[in-house]
Amino acid sequence: MEASSASAVGDWLTAATWTVNLVPGSTPWPLSHFWSLCVEEHFYLLWPLLMAVLPLHGCRRAVLVGLVGVLGMRWLVLLAFPGAAVDLLTFTRIDDIAFGCGLAFLAHDPVWRARLERIVGSGRCRALVLACFIASQVVFSNVIGARLLPHVPLRIGIGIANDINALTIVALMWFALTRPTGFWGRLLNHPLAVTIGVLSYSAYLWHLLLCERAPAWMGAFPQNLVFIFAAAWLSYRVIEKPFLSLKDRLAAEPKRQALLAPSLSDMLDGKPTSQAGRSRRSRASEVRNSVHSADG
Repeated sequence: MEASSASAVGDWLTAATWTVNLVPGSTPWPLSHFWSLCVEEHFYLLWPLLMAVLPLHGCRRAVLVGLVGVLGMRWLVLLAFPGAAVDLLTFTRIDDIAFGCGLAFLAHDPVWRARLERIVGSGRCRALVLACFIASQVVFSNVIGARLLPHVPLRIGIGIANDINALTIVALMWFALTRPTGFWGRLLNHPLAVTIGVLSYSAYLWHLLLCERAPAWMGAFPQNLVFIFAAAWLSYRVIEKPFLSLKDRLAAEPKRQALLAPSLSDMLDGKPTSQAGRSRRSRASEVRNSVHSADG
């Protein structure tokens, strides 16, 4: 009993410290899908530190080094440790997010923006990008790929398939984001799609409870989707949105304090205290209105 209790405490400790993906099998089943959140949290701890200490060109190189390094680590794990959970480990999956950071850097470079446009602007190129995505999903899968390729080439292909998937998704995202009035842009900006996007994080958190261990009728498709999004809506309204509003208010507070403090320009201009006070109150009112708008 004591050993079981200690194990349970350890399991929840890995969940609380965002290390469930580094200790496979140690996670309580309701949180077993949190491995992807762990990868995100590890990245969001590391990346701001790099941004703080490296210049812009250094960050670009860090992205490239990270992509190559993670691919090498993935190949190493796949070939040397066949039973390892390569899909869950931070150092073999963190490049998924790094591709997004790389796209953000390229978007600020006019030369690369033109190159991206040439890639996604052609219908043939878009078809090729989509074909590469589908091919990597099929050819380098454990089910079909195992029938087509020997063991070692398959392991190498599985390792690089992750990069192919991320790279092709980045290209297709660029096409949709830079054409908001096109079909895909209108589809993604449709109120229904926006609502699904807003609730997607909460749906991700709660879906496992309503799929695996829920009562048979409640957990069966398609009615389980209704319960999942009902739980997601409630979670968003009760938990997520209040915390987002708190974040906005905390971010606005330093600005509000700065606007309320006596400004150097007011003193140099010799404004009367009442006039300077009215000016500061007006600026503070603008900050409050912006915070209220964010809360809405």
